[in-house]
Amino acid sequence: MAELQICYFLKKRYDVPITPQNVAEIMMVGLVDGDPLDDLLNQMNAEYLPKLLAEKNWPEGVKKEFVAQLHKFMAALTEASHASKGRTTLYIPNEDLSDIEAAAKDKDLLQRLESTVIYWTRQIKEVTSNQHSQNSAESTSPLDEIKHWTSRTANLNILNIQLQKPELNRIIAVIKAGGSSYLQGFKELEKKIKEGHEEANDNLQFLNTLAEPCRKIENSEPKDIPKLLPEVLNSVRIIWELSKHYNTEERMKGLLTKISNQIIKRCRAKINKDDMLEGDVEKCMSDLDESIACCKEWKNICLKMQGMIKKYSTRKGWTLDLSLIHI
Repeated sequence: MAELQICYFLKKRYDVPITPQNVAEIMMVGLVDGDPLDDLLNQMNAEYLPKLLAEKNWPEGVKKEFVAQLHKFMAALTEASHASKGRTTLYIPNEDLSDIEAAAKDKDLLQRLESTVIYWTRQIKEVTSNQHSQNSAESTSPLDEIKHWTSRTANLNILNIQLQKPELNRIIAVIKAGGSSYLQGFKELEKKIKEGHEEANDNLQFLNTLAEPCRKIENSEPKDIPKLLPEVLNSVRIIWELSKHYNTEERMKGLLTKISNQIIKRCRAKINKDDMLEGDVEKCMSDLDESIACCKEWKNICLKMQGMIKKYSTRKGWTLDLSLIHI
C-alpha cells in the first residue's frame, strides 16, 4: 500500500487576489509525505522551531509566553509522533543553559524547564505503571506475551538512553540549582525506569525459551501437539524456578492460560464446519476426536508437571492449581 501523501496550499496574503503573475509570491505549497505527525515534527524541528526561537523583534512578554506554549506544543507533538510506534520519547527544549547558575536565577526560564520536567514525569509514570503482562484474552498466546515484553524492553531501553543525555541532565542540573520541588518526583521515577528495564530484560530472556516450541505448535496439527508440550512445560518450569520477576502466581497462571489459548486455536482450526454441512460427518467426527484427545493430553501433562514441581523443584512454594487451567 502506497504511503499517504497530502499536498497543501497556503495563501500568504488574504487581501491580495491570486493571478498568474503573483501566484508564486503569495502562495506557499507543501507536501506531507507519510505520517502527518512525523512530517509536522520534522518540519518543526528543522525549519520553524529554530526561526521562532531566534526571533528578537517581539515584545519581551509576548516572546516569553509564546516560547512557553511552543515548548508545550512540541512536547505533545513529539510524544504523539513516537507513541504511535510504541516509543516513549522525551522532548528536550532548545534553551541556552551554558551557565547553570544564571539559568537557575532566570525565573521565566526555570518555570519553562519545570513544565518540561512535569511533562516528562507524567510520561514516565505512565510507562512505569504499565509493568504488567498482556491480558489473557482468548486470542492471546505465549508468542503475543513475548512480543509484548520485546516491545516493552525496547521502549524502556530507549527511555533509559534518553535519561543519560547530557542536554537532559543539564536541564535537571538547572532545576536542582533553582531548588525546584519537582526534582525529587522525577528522580524517583528515573530509578523506577532503570529497575523496570532490568525486569523487562529478565522477563524477555526467560520467555524467549518458549518462542521456538510455541512457533511449532502454531503450525502443528492437534495430533502432533502433545509431543511438543513437554518442552513447553519445561520452559515454564525454568521460568518458575529461575526468573527474578516473572514467576508470580498471577503471571504463571496467565502464561499457562495463553498456552491453552494457543492449543484451543489450533484445535478450532482443525474442525471445519463445512465438512459437517456437506455431509462428511466421519471426517468431522475424526477431527473432533483428535482435538479432544489433544486437550485431554495437555491437561494430563500439566498435572504431571505440577506433581514434579512440588516434589523436585529447587524453588518451593508452588501454589497454582493447574487443574483450574481450563481447556
